[in-house]
Amino acid sequence: MTNDFYHGIIKNLHVGYAYHRIICDTQGTPVDYEFIEVNRAFEAATGLIGAEIIGKTVTAVIPEIRDSGFDWIRFYGEIALNHTTAEIEQYSSPLNRWYRVQVYSPETNYFITLFNDITREKRDLAERNLLLTTLHDIVFEISTDYHFTNVIVQDETTLFVPKKISSVAILPAFFPKI
Repeated sequence: MTNDFYHGIIKNLHVGYAYHRIICDTQGTPVDYEFIEVNRAFEAATGLIGAEIIGKTVTAVIPEIRDSGFDWIRFYGEIALNHTTAEIEQYSSPLNRWYRVQVYSPETNYFITLFNDITREKRDLAERNLLLTTLHDIVFEISTDYHFTNVIVQDETTLFVPKKISSVAILPAFFPKI
């Protein structure tokens, strides 16, 4: 298969893809990285435009990356220099988003990132956790067709029926459509 074939796959992935080169100082410590290639899904997940960032360093594109709570440059640098892989869920304060990132180094000094924006997942999880910590009762999640989709309870022994029972219908009369 040709390189065009694989580039076509990468270009059309629904996962954000970016190819980078790590930049080190004279002591071999990672201090920056360069954008080499990104796909449209990467642009959508990050808000960064490929035509504007290719060939530039991350510190030129996102200067505040050095001040964020997570050291992206060091993390990626360790992977690129040691030719390893990793997967993390991490908040990017400069981009104000949560990401699930898979990182792979195909050769020393280079790394590939696969990005999934999980901001909505994290927000939903935080809302559920808030419900669990503030409510001491049972919370029922109900679908628009009046089926229980989830039961949130701190102590399952308070349930009369095991939580694993699914697709239990309830009467629509009790829950009018909004």
